[in-house]
Amino acid sequence: MFGLFRQKKPIAGSVIYRGTMSPRAEEYGFLRKAGVELDIHPGDERTHWSMTMRHPKFGEAKAAAFRNVPPYPQWEIKMTQALTPAEKEEFAAAGVGVVAFIENPAGDVLKDRKNLLHFLRLMMSDDGLFVTDHTSTLIWPRMALDEELSHDADLDVSQIFCTHAISGDESSPSSWYHTHGLGEIGAYDFDVINPDTDVFGGRTDIDRALAFASVEGSLKPGAEVLCFQPGGNVRAVDAAEFDRKASAADAAIRQMDDDSHQMRRVVLCDPADGFLSFFRNRPRPSSRLSNEIGEDLAVLFSRTASQSMSVRAQQTVELFEKARQEFERFGFPAIAKICYPTQTGELEHLWFSVHGMIGDTLDATLQNEPFDIPSLKRGARGRHPIEQLTDWRVLSPAGTVSPRGGVAARLLRQNPEKLEEMMATMRQAEPES
Repeated sequence: MFGLFRQKKPIAGSVIYRGTMSPRAEEYGFLRKAGVELDIHPGDERTHWSMTMRHPKFGEAKAAAFRNVPPYPQWEIKMTQALTPAEKEEFAAAGVGVVAFIENPAGDVLKDRKNLLHFLRLMMSDDGLFVTDHTSTLIWPRMALDEELSHDADLDVSQIFCTHAISGDESSPSSWYHTHGLGEIGAYDFDVINPDTDVFGGRTDIDRALAFASVEGSLKPGAEVLCFQPGGNVRAVDAAEFDRKASAADAAIRQMDDDSHQMRRVVLCDPADGFLSFFRNRPRPSSRLSNEIGEDLAVLFSRTASQSMSVRAQQTVELFEKARQEFERFGFPAIAKICYPTQTGELEHLWFSVHGMIGDTLDATLQNEPFDIPSLKRGARGRHPIEQLTDWRVLSPAGTVSPRGGVAARLLRQNPEKLEEMMATMRQAEPES
């Protein structure tokens, strides 16, 4: 489906524990009860110990406790957008890690990374603080891991890269939003200078659309990409070129003393418009991504990306029903995108409000007027096949709960009392009809 996902490079991750001493190898004997064949090896000049793990479903992985490993860097925890405030506070206790790696993966990045996560979660047991993927530096809290590993769907593209948001000080909004992990698989990571909070605050799928475009090869230095409508054209400028040619103020936002923010990385800029753009040598950060984008936003995905999203949506539909029921008492809308053939043989993707799951169908009401499907009308309620489901969401003040998981559901679950109070206040403030 995506050529860059077909690679057999070794992959690694770590279980991060509290304190400065890694567990002893003997403490992992519980893995045998989980169906893992375990061989423990003595240490050497680099390791305290190592071990080989074999599982009938997840394959083979190795693990090692390396000597002289520094504690997990707190700046990584502070910058990531993958954690709730409570998780960031808890993870301040992060200490040393034990590394697990798959030397000979099968050659499917999304499947292989998920197999690695299975091994890391088994090792984590009740003592580990969190798990981190070395390629993307994405942090996986226990709750996120358990939800992801509860089903067999491949990872989503959003789960093989992480996002960092950096501001000048803690009280100011993010001035530099950027990804890590896409460049490591041969695509391009991307930076957004002075992003609007709604653009990359979890409300839209713009970062996923850009990630798919990167993996598919359309987001690369010098290219222009239409990632959403209306007006979502961006130009990808090589990071080193941007630093040389952009204004001093814009270039200064990206200044860090390492190469990880230079290699295989682009900065999203305004398109080069018109004939005079040939003479305009200075790239300008995308003004469209720095301003409010409005409610009528259509994020654009390729047909291949849409097919990938559809498969995952269908394979996680039971999580959708669980989340719908869990948050129903708060009145959060549960919606699903379902595709139907048009009169011309194309597919039209329509949004429905979902009332429940009945067998292999969704009981749902159509929310928008079809363009070319005479048999469907806005406001009509009926049963719709799950095999035609292409996406699902539960909308909340904390963000969107979706097939990709994310922070929103954990944030809601960590603060149920506060959420109850907030929703009660909002209902009281609503005008009587």
